[in-house]
Amino acid sequence: MNRCRPVRDRRGRAERRKAKTLQRVIILLALTAIALASSGGVAYSQQDHRPPKTVLYEGQRELQTGRLGSYCWFGPSRGGRCADMAELGSSAADSVRAGSTLHVRVLKPQRPERFSISAYRKVDEWGFPTGRTRRLESSLRGVVQDGHTVAWDVLFRVNEPGRHYYLNAFGVWEGAGDASWTFHVKTKG
Repeated sequence: MNRCRPVRDRRGRAERRKAKTLQRVIILLALTAIALASSGGVAYSQQDHRPPKTVLYEGQRELQTGRLGSYCWFGPSRGGRCADMAELGSSAADSVRAGSTLHVRVLKPQRPERFSISAYRKVDEWGFPTGRTRRLESSLRGVVQDGHTVAWDVLFRVNEPGRHYYLNAFGVWEGAGDASWTFHVKTKG
């Protein structure tokens, strides 16, 4: 009779959990790409061949450029292109005051059909968000120069003091596609 207790393999369990999370993300992104392709594509209007650049601001202070994540983008001359990011990663955290209103500037004149900001408390060693996500309340404001809209600001607040905010921004543009970007800030406590 073997009286030895089985040894718990915590590292193996953590590895399996991370692999399962990665698998879910890839499946979700693939299903999104299939849904876009099966909807007959999109009509071409004024858009670039790549998703727009994004910049995170606190007031007038530029904090960081958005790190482009997964996207499906359609151009008039080349058709569409989808790319999935296997690693989200995160940039170094910029320090901001708790209660600050931040904004992501989207450098595209076309108004996004939808835009959301989600916050995570931490990421694992591969840069994937862990724990619960919280969708932050946000609002859109056009950036106008010489009477023309040149970009859009997505305004939101970071209220909790002493917290890391791993941010995922996601936008959808009619006739162009969708894209995501990541940012990282830490509130002062």
